[in-house]
Amino acid sequence: MFQPLILEIYRSILFKRIKLLDSDSLKGKTIVFAPHQDDETLGCGGTIYLKKQAGTYVKIVFFADGSNSHSGLIARDKLRNIRASEAVAAASDLGVEEKDIIFLGYEDGKIDENRDSAITQVEDILKQEEPKHIFIPSLNEPPMDHWATAEIVISALEKMTFPTNVYEYPVWLWHQWPWTKIDYAGYRKITLWKKMIKSAPGFSSIFQFRYGVNIKNILNVKKSALKKHRSQMTRNQSNPAAEILPDVGDGTFLNCFFTDYEVFRKIGDCHP
Repeated sequence: MFQPLILEIYRSILFKRIKLLDSDSLKGKTIVFAPHQDDETLGCGGTIYLKKQAGTYVKIVFFADGSNSHSGLIARDKLRNIRASEAVAAASDLGVEEKDIIFLGYEDGKIDENRDSAITQVEDILKQEEPKHIFIPSLNEPPMDHWATAEIVISALEKMTFPTNVYEYPVWLWHQWPWTKIDYAGYRKITLWKKMIKSAPGFSSIFQFRYGVNIKNILNVKKSALKKHRSQMTRNQSNPAAEILPDVGDGTFLNCFFTDYEVFRKIGDCHP
């Protein structure tokens, strides 16, 4: 009942507190690390596009292959190809060419199990590219693949000798009240209430994100790119009950990504 009103208050406080990244930040050589195909668009799609518009070199690295996202509905090999193709199409909308996309190819849910090999791969990428700016998913996000991706990148950075700035972008951190309308009915009621209380609610996580990029004028580009992730955005007619992103929170979850700003938490300068 009070969710829309409280949400507007929260957004107003959040957006007044953020420091906008300057033009130098938009021009700095960048690597975006994403656990899954669609996280790059959700978390920083607008920022990627604005960087490319500024003539910046941007590379996107995907950790998981997306093959388990529709388990039982689509064969894994087929889905792996679908997710990769969707990622290339979405990146194209954001101005990133296929040659600047890397698929590490780990199975969904098993990124952490492959930590050592993933760190080595990321080290090789960082040594070759020496990016000025790095974007990773939030270290505090509940999906294991998300925090594992962030931890792997940070571990790889410990061996680097070049300075860089690391920014966390929230994806599933938005899936908490009041940012997202939560259905507390059924078997999930106790679990979700505990999560809501622990998040205090929403302040302890999202309000740590003090940096931002204004994407108000290019929201249409971000929306177009997200639509390219069709397997995540479009109803599967063979199983209409399967949840897609627009279903989460009756659409309020996706609304979190279509505001005037993309927000980030700056880990800081990483030196040896």
